[in-house]
Amino acid sequence: MSYREAQQWASFIQSNGPLSHTRRLEAMIAKVCWVIQAVHGGKLDISDFLPDYDQSVEDEPEATLEQFAAILRMARVK
Repeated sequence: MSYREAQQWASFIQSNGPLSHTRRLEAMIAKVCWVIQAVHGGKLDISDFLPDYDQSVEDEPEATLEQFAAILRMARVK
């Protein structure tokens, strides 16, 4: 992909929203939630209604072997 094409895609995403169906749906729902809270006097930003995808995986503690085994036991089909 050329630099110019990458710029065009970035511009498209900036004006039309994400390309992923899931993220587009999340963005639309966030806009609706933002409008509802704004109509009722809320002062939140639209980003407050979007999932935080920038959160680093390193922030989450690693599961212990016992916790992992407990998760597998809960998911077991009987």
